[in-house]
Amino acid sequence: MASDHKWVLASGRAVEDVIFKTCKAMDAATFAHSLSQSFVLDISDPVMKSWFTEDEWSEIIAGVLPLPKPDVVLADSLKRFFPVKCTAMLREVLNKQSYLPEGVDYDSRIHYNSQWADVVIRRLYVFLFFFYSDKYKFLL
Repeated sequence: MASDHKWVLASGRAVEDVIFKTCKAMDAATFAHSLSQSFVLDISDPVMKSWFTEDEWSEIIAGVLPLPKPDVVLADSLKRFFPVKCTAMLREVLNKQSYLPEGVDYDSRIHYNSQWADVVIRRLYVFLFFFYSDKYKFLL
C-alpha cells in the first residue's frame, strides 16, 4: 500500500503497518481467524488494542465513526430472505416479494437502504445462478 494512503497516527506509526507486521508474526491458525488479515480494524478486539499504545488507541477510537442506528425499515425488508436456503427459493422471493410493503409508495428518505439491499441481493442471485447452475458447473 502506498504510504500516502495509510492512516498515520500522531506517533508516526501507520495503522496498516502495525496490522501487517502483527499478521506476519501470527501462526497460521490465528491468522486464519483474524479480521486483521483483511486489514479490518476491530475496535472491539482487546488483542488488536494491545498492538497500539494507549495514545494511539485513543486517536484510533476518536477517528472511527460510530455505527448508525439500526434501520428498522431495512430489517423488515430483509426478513423476506430469512427462509431462503437455495437459489430457487431466492429467485422465488425476488420475483414475488418487493422490498416495499404492499400499497406503500417509494420515499427515498425511508426506502433507499431497502432498495440498495434489494439491488445487491439481485446481483448476488445472478452470480449464484451463474456459478451454481448446471449449465456452468464445469467452471467450479
